Amino acid sequence: EYGVPSYVIGGSEIYKFFEDKVDSYIISHIEGDYEGDTFFDLDLSGMEKETIFVGEKFKTIEYTK
Repeated sequence: EYGVPSYVIGGSEIYKFFEDKVDSYIISHIEGDYEGDTFFDLDLSGMEKETIFVGEKFKTIEYTK
């Protein structure tokens, strides 16, 4: 809308607020199982997927609607 890239960094409530306003997500996937008490349920199926970075035990992927 404004022609300037913007990034949303926050908790699940902030992500939910902006969910219908973003056109892509940049997500880091970290190997392992971790305990947590808050989750953001995001359906990534049907999105284009591009690996941006691969590290030793994680990778960063951009998902585009």
